[in-house]
Amino acid sequence: MLVCLLGACLTVGGILQAHRNGVENSHLVATGSAVQAVAIGNKFGDHVQYTAGGRERIVSLAGSWGDPPPYSRGDSVTIYVSRTNPQLVATRDGHHTAGVGTSVPIPLFVAGLLIVLTAAPGIVRWHARVVLSRDPRYDQTREELAPHRRP
Repeated sequence: MLVCLLGACLTVGGILQAHRNGVENSHLVATGSAVQAVAIGNKFGDHVQYTAGGRERIVSLAGSWGDPPPYSRGDSVTIYVSRTNPQLVATRDGHHTAGVGTSVPIPLFVAGLLIVLTAAPGIVRWHARVVLSRDPRYDQTREELAPHRRP
């Protein structure tokens, strides 16, 4: 029972961290400077190249759940750059650099689900024993239902 509770807590923690990433992303979009960037990368537009603070910069972008941005190489992208740290950027569609959000939601969520899935069969068996132990026809020494006796 405790193991399942731990798994549920980890799963919820992952979801809350993803929400926190979204809030931080929205804050950066609201307070950052809008800059035009170009999507670059090996296969996808998972990096952006832009100029901020008098220097050309390249940063990688990912969503709160680690999903790559939907840009293709060469696409023009509006990013919002932090006024205090030009390496922190975010986009309106929820993608950001690693410093804005964390990748914590994925491991927490996966660990929580794995724990819940491995603990679930034991909890189901435990629950069945509790329900059966309340049945007056259940003979606990034989672990099967005793024949019903009529007076």
